[in-house]
Amino acid sequence: MKKKENVFLAILKCIALFIVLIVLSYVLATLPAFRGKNLRVPYNKDEAVATVMDDRGLFDSKQIKDLNKTLRSCSEELEMNIIVYVSGTYISDEDTPEKTGIIYDIESGKDNVDGLLLYLDVSGKSPAYDYLSCAGKAGIIFDEDEREKILDEVGAYLPSSDLEPDPKMFKEAIEQFCLILATHNDHYKVSKLSFEKDKVKGLYFFDTGSEFYVTEQMAPGALFIRFILSFGLGFIIAVIVYFVAKSKYKFKNKTNPSVYVSSDRSAFSEKSDTFIRTYTTKHKIESSSSGGGHRSGGGHSGGGHVGSGRHR
Repeated sequence: MKKKENVFLAILKCIALFIVLIVLSYVLATLPAFRGKNLRVPYNKDEAVATVMDDRGLFDSKQIKDLNKTLRSCSEELEMNIIVYVSGTYISDEDTPEKTGIIYDIESGKDNVDGLLLYLDVSGKSPAYDYLSCAGKAGIIFDEDEREKILDEVGAYLPSSDLEPDPKMFKEAIEQFCLILATHNDHYKVSKLSFEKDKVKGLYFFDTGSEFYVTEQMAPGALFIRFILSFGLGFIIAVIVYFVAKSKYKFKNKTNPSVYVSSDRSAFSEKSDTFIRTYTTKHKIESSSSGGGHRSGGGHSGGGHVGSGRHR
């Protein structure tokens, strides 16, 4: 019975230790020291970009004007740059993420400015490949699941790529795109462990609850996963080592020392030391201050983008 109780207590201790490790991992991962330099450039209304770039020549001047007005209104509401690029030039699926990122950076004038670019493929290839590229805070508000949903919802208003492109359908799709963005933005909820990563630039996108971040440092969510994996692996190794050692060595129960002592022949005496005087000596320890090291943040070339694509 006692052995079962010991096993039960050992299991409880292991569970308690694991919970402590999870909490410790979370605390460490969310420390400001791990965030690094924030490369994000917040939205500036005076410098904001909200436009349709019609490389295909699909729209007339009035349609362009109406769409730009709609995009401008949506941009101010979401506080993000919003660019729609209607492409009449073929770009391979593999090259689309990089090309759309370059177009966005050029049009926005700076890297990592809050905003997004919707790339609509009207090059004539079938199936067409539409793409949504996000920068700055848009990269975390519209995560992978959200981006795919947005593309699906916009795609419902677009004609099949094997049909002749209809300007009216594309105009309606872009207008609906703005409404869809606003809806998804309203439903956004902060999750401190959620993050997105630009696989090309290696930048991380995350939200601390008080600020959106784009950094070269690992995001809190990624750090949390790494800490848990490290602690978990160490714990598993320790358990394996323990049981291997236990299987090789037979541990005996402790013997009570009193069995070796005869109570009839045992005698104990008590001694004490009495100090008449005490002396206290003090020494001053001189300390020299060392100069603090300086670390500068590394530079980066090109902005960070996360995106998702969809065939049509």
